[in-house]
Amino acid sequence: MKHRFAAMAAIASLLLITLAGCEAVQKAWNDVSFKPTAHVKSANIQDMGLDSSTLNFDVDVNNPYSFELPISGLTYALESNGSTFANGETTYDKSIPSQASETLGIPLELKYDDVLKTLKTIKPGEAFPYNANMALKFKVAGEEMTIPLAHSGSIPIPAIPKVEVSGINWETLSLTDAKAVAKLKVENMNQFAATLNALSYDLNLGDVSLATGELKKAIAMEPGKAAELEIPISIKPIQLGTAAFNMIKGDSASYSIDGKMDLLTDYGPLSTDYQKSGKVPLTR
Repeated sequence: MKHRFAAMAAIASLLLITLAGCEAVQKAWNDVSFKPTAHVKSANIQDMGLDSSTLNFDVDVNNPYSFELPISGLTYALESNGSTFANGETTYDKSIPSQASETLGIPLELKYDDVLKTLKTIKPGEAFPYNANMALKFKVAGEEMTIPLAHSGSIPIPAIPKVEVSGINWETLSLTDAKAVAKLKVENMNQFAATLNALSYDLNLGDVSLATGELKKAIAMEPGKAAELEIPISIKPIQLGTAAFNMIKGDSASYSIDGKMDLLTDYGPLSTDYQKSGKVPLTR
């Protein structure tokens, strides 16, 4: 019986210590002057594509306590002009060391189809404003606590630049040698500026391959404006046959072009494939 009372007393003492610890933690949490802080340092677009992108928040967190502060997740709601286009909760397994500060990278994936279904006035090629209301979640002594966060910015929904061959001018044209310059028009279909850093191409006239290569000259394109590039062509028509030679001697012909382009915007880089076909005037 004596041992039983001793065991019960020990358990009661542990409970009192635990409760006292929880009360101390809660008291420290409620003390505004001695409370963890967090704020959004910056936000940027990562992995920008034509279907989705990642909105990454860099959050500075300060832990003034003498114990680690475990972060369990983040709740978020993103809205634009009063309409919520993304909301949810992410898990995050990270502890901030005692009396230390760290910057956390918290990524949120945005699928453009979901955004466009909600924000019906937004179209591809536009950037729209957003407000983010979030809460960083902690778990301390079994208690879940939160720190509110807020941030505002803009999100782009990129559109593929329009590419077309506007003309081919033959500088020399004979059975043994033909040289030309193809005019390639690249139009920025976005309402934000973009720099064309690189463009690969495979240009065909009918079934004839005229030129393959890559242009790496950086060209700045203002919103809605076009840039014109020149593609050099050098072929030997005698190797292509009479039908091909008669085609390139004509006033126009069907063409196709495809490749890949690398763009740089204020929101980050974008790489995309492109293709275009149509009729092109031929001049000499």
